[in-house]
This record gives sequence, structure tokens and C-alpha cells, in this order.
Amino acid sequence: MAVKLAAVNNKGGSTKTTTIVNLAGALTYTKPNAKILLVEGDAQGNASTSFRIESKKLNKSIYDVFMGNAKAEDCVVNAFQNIDIIPANNDMNFLEFDEMTRFEQVMTENMYKLSKQMESENVDISSMDFETFKALTKEFGSPTQNYFNMLSGKLDELDKKYDYIFFDTPPELKAVTSSILAICDYVLIPFEPELYAMDGLENILSRINAIKKEYNPKLEVAGLLATKVKGNTKLHAEVTKGVMMFCMRNKINYYQTEISNSIRFADSNAFHGVPATIAKPKNDFSLMYYSLLDEMTNQGIL
Repeated sequence: MAVKLAAVNNKGGSTKTTTIVNLAGALTYTKPNAKILLVEGDAQGNASTSFRIESKKLNKSIYDVFMGNAKAEDCVVNAFQNIDIIPANNDMNFLEFDEMTRFEQVMTENMYKLSKQMESENVDISSMDFETFKALTKEFGSPTQNYFNMLSGKLDELDKKYDYIFFDTPPELKAVTSSILAICDYVLIPFEPELYAMDGLENILSRINAIKKEYNPKLEVAGLLATKVKGNTKLHAEVTKGVMMFCMRNKINYYQTEISNSIRFADSNAFHGVPATIAKPKNDFSLMYYSLLDEMTNQGIL
């Protein structure tokens, strides 16, 4: 079975995509026989763009997997050598709307079936109390019961095929991210050490714990990763120290590797069409991700 890891933060620009694609790139050199799958959950499709894949031109995407319109294995596109990807595109912006539309349709169908059943059994609804009526509706199940677990069972075949499955998530903690966490082994939290970063991290950890309790007891926090770090600023130094102390108190892993702020965040893929860890594995930017990979490997995560 694959090791399944998601990068999560409810703030945009926290380098979730950069982290995921560069970890995948580092793995291709460190473990050249490993089979790696990237799964995009963000409508921007930046992981696809990192490999010059135009996801908007593809007929099938992760949206179709979420909606049950296609099997996950039919949406896989090769990105680079042993790295495949299930891309996302603008359809993901409409996922929650489309899901609610489907819920309404299912609910209407269920109410129609219930009405016909009650009619055939000569049930007088006017004399029925609410609890009795509620018990009858349970026979049909709630169409929203898997709203935060929409990928359940849908990647099972790919789980057998790949060694690693990395998930890129949108900057939110709603249905898409929750559904991804519901099937993952680990969650990695990249964060930028800015003002109020701690508040955001506590919200994320609270949501992770809720998903763990409700859907996925095996889910573990792989660790917190400081990114875009400006080593010469007092604010970043204070925030990273505060987060580190928070992690120590709560027995959460804090990675010693820090991803420093660099122009390469903007141009690492612009000219090469692959992540920096593939295009230039020996430059300073790439070596930070190789260092992160070493830490994660030593911890038995990857």
C-alpha cells in the first residue's frame, strides 16, 4: 500500500504545491524505482503546471473522481518518468455547488420514495410525531453523510500500484481538504512565519483532530515545516521559535529543515518544466528539500 501524505494549510501562498512537487522530485533521485502519484485538489492546477501539463485541456480530472463520474485510475497522467499526476482544473471551483445540487436531487428522490411507501402502508403522517418520522427517513440514509469523506474507496486501486501518493490541497479546510485527509496516512503543514501564524496552525490542527476522530484514526501529523523564512528578520525568528516551542509542548514534530525565502519560489519551474529538485538537484534551494526528505525518511514517514 502507498504512503499517502497531504500538504495542508488554510492560507494561500504557504508553498503546499512547491513542497509536494519538490519532495516528489527529490524522491525520484533518491529512490529511482519508487512509483509516485501526485493528486491535485486545488482548482489552480499548479502542480500540473509544474510539469507543464495543461490541466484545463484534459477531459478527466480529480473533479470527476470526487463526483463519481470517473475512476481515479482513468484520470492519471504521466508527469515525469516515475511521477504520475491526477490533475485538477477550474471544475474544482464548482465542486461544492455541484455536490449540493446532487444532494438536493437525492433528497427529493428519497422523499418521493418515502411518500409512496407511506401511502402503500396507509400511514397517517398527520398523527405521527417527529421522532417517528425521523426514524423512517433514516432508512434512505443521508445524502450528505460522506460530504467530508468524498474520496472514500475511490483511490483503492491506485493505492496498490504506487509507493507514494502526495496530495496538494486548496487553501481551505472544507470538503475537499477534509476528504483528502480522511484517506491519508500523514499530513505535512508548511507555514510562513508571519504574524498570527499560530492562530492558523491551531485551527488546522483542530480540524485534523476532528477528521482523525470522525473518519481516519490512522491519520498523523508528519510535522510542521517553516517556509519562505527570512533569517534576517526579527519577526520570522520570533514566530519560528514560538511555533517550535508550541510543537515541543504538544509533542508535534517540527522539522529542523527550513525553506528559506528565495526568488526560486517564483522561477523554479518557469524555465525547466519540472520542479527544481529535478532540474537543478544540487542548487541551494533544491538541497533544502533533499534535507527535508532525509528527515522524513529517518522518521520512517517516507
